[in-house]
This record gives sequence, C-alpha cells and structure tokens, in this order.
Amino acid sequence: MQRLNSNGSDPWFIRLREQPQARLRLFCFPYSGAGASLFYPWVNVMPGNVELIAVQYPGRENRITEAPINQLAPLLDELTEAIPGYRDKPIAFFGHSLGALVAFELARRLTEHDGQHLVHLFVSSCYAPQIPDPAEPIYALPEAAFKAKLGGLN
Repeated sequence: MQRLNSNGSDPWFIRLREQPQARLRLFCFPYSGAGASLFYPWVNVMPGNVELIAVQYPGRENRITEAPINQLAPLLDELTEAIPGYRDKPIAFFGHSLGALVAFELARRLTEHDGQHLVHLFVSSCYAPQIPDPAEPIYALPEAAFKAKLGGLN
C-alpha cells in the first residue's frame, strides 16, 4: 500500500528531475535534520540517464507537520513499504551521515527479505556498521559541556 500525500504523490520520494528515459534511479538520503532540498543542486550535474530522487523524512520541509520518526526500524519499515513502486528500473542509493546508515540498512533489508539488489550503494560521512565511532558520544554530557562541544563543531 503506497500512501499518497494531498497532491497525489508519494510523500517519501521527491523526483528532483523527472527522467522518463533514465536507465537508473538514484535515491538520495539526507543527513539528520536535513530534507530533500539538500540534493537540488545535484540536478545540474546529474547525467541524463539518471533520475534523481530525494528521500523526504517526516518532520522535514513539505512534511514539517508530520511527527519525525526517531527510531531506525520504523523508518525502515515505512521506506520498505514505499519503495516497490520505484523498482521498475535499476536503483542505487546515496546516503550522507545518518542518511548513509539508513541507505545501508534499507539496502540490506531489500536484499535479505526481497532478494532485490541495488546497482550500487554510495555512503559518505559515516563509519561502516561494524566499525565503532572512535569519538566519545556527547549526548549524555552535562549541558554546559554539551554546548561547549557543539560550539567546537561550528
């Protein structure tokens, strides 16, 4: 069952450039806190045989009134349910930071459960799942130390 938004399109995926003749669909997963518009500049550099589709998480941009999903498993459930209508062409995923983790786990789920493989998986700014992040987590720091650490990140 594909859920449609008020204009009749799938709320999860925004076609940044419609390419009816495309041979490949590239799904782009943004980092935490970002929306599909992060990938708009890519339209100008993408080859004509690639259809660029950005993932739009709930709580972002045109889905700002929806509650964000704050756990990976329910997010993957939703994406797994939404993507079959886009599988009529080969697909590839690109994810940045949290988007890399989401893309990786969705690719693994599609392969394990459906036997559907991606043409390619591109990830950036994220450790491989089997490699722990060497940085100490900052979420449990006292407020002043947390703010200082954030300030150091610009």
